[in-house]
Amino acid sequence: SKTFYVIISVLLGIMTWLLVLNYTNPTEKRSLDIPLHILNKNNPASLGLSDRGSSVPATITIKASGRSDIIGNLTASDLYASVDFAKIKKAGAVTLKINKPECKRLGVTIEDYYPKTIDVMYDKLSSTNVDVIVDYDSNLLAENFEILSITSEPSSVQIAGFESDIVEIDCIKVKLNESL
Repeated sequence: SKTFYVIISVLLGIMTWLLVLNYTNPTEKRSLDIPLHILNKNNPASLGLSDRGSSVPATITIKASGRSDIIGNLTASDLYASVDFAKIKKAGAVTLKINKPECKRLGVTIEDYYPKTIDVMYDKLSSTNVDVIVDYDSNLLAENFEILSITSEPSSVQIAGFESDIVEIDCIKVKLNESL
């Protein structure tokens, strides 16, 4: 019947169109470096924490796939990746997960991205006073001499730094040697 031939013609037309589209505009993959946006960057400072020299990358590498005409015109500004510093709640090492990148353009799929996580280390800044202790050996003196009393000036020193380092310091020792 006539309806059967119309349906077959439309289906053949669609299949031919898809074959031509797939041949002239194939699917491709592309790697691209995109900027990494830091969300809630001031969160650690609001908790009184300071960075201990963590290295947060400025960019991440993504692998995207899509049709040749779309992937060929893809730019870094079409993609968005972020990491949220609001997950830092206390001092110490924290591994932050980078959110999966998103693309503004339709027809682009993010296959993979690197790095997926970053390690940061935050600590509180602190200061404390520690005593100065003089360490000596009585063999430093000539025969028939002895040390009655040794004092240091100053008797204590204020040190400042990261809290986790300062807590380990009990005192400062000054060792007297032969040059005395």
